Amino acid sequence: MIKYNKEKRAFIGRIKSLDGERWIAIEHKLGIDSSPPTMQEINDLQIRIYTMIGGGMLGEFAMTQPADFYIDLRVGRLPYPNRRIYHAVEILRGLALYLGLDPSRLKKPEFRGWWIT
Repeated sequence: MIKYNKEKRAFIGRIKSLDGERWIAIEHKLGIDSSPPTMQEINDLQIRIYTMIGGGMLGEFAMTQPADFYIDLRVGRLPYPNRRIYHAVEILRGLALYLGLDPSRLKKPEFRGWWIT
């Protein structure tokens, strides 16, 4: 699992490779290993997470409150595996913390004609 480390300002953890046979260690420092994140990137990631979950109340919960997000056991089948959704939500939380935003109260991005059922 990937977690955001506030002191190091980096994402640290391990993820499974695409073939699922090995683990890959991750230590990605924001602003050093990549360009600093922007609000537009946060908005784009919010829309991607909403789509990954399939929309609805759970999708809105994930994109506006990534610090408090969880997938209840009663939730049915989702379009993506839970671990990938959790990774994306953790990245959103880390980017929000990096930019000094409250990850429990992110602003909902504007959807311009994108309807997900």
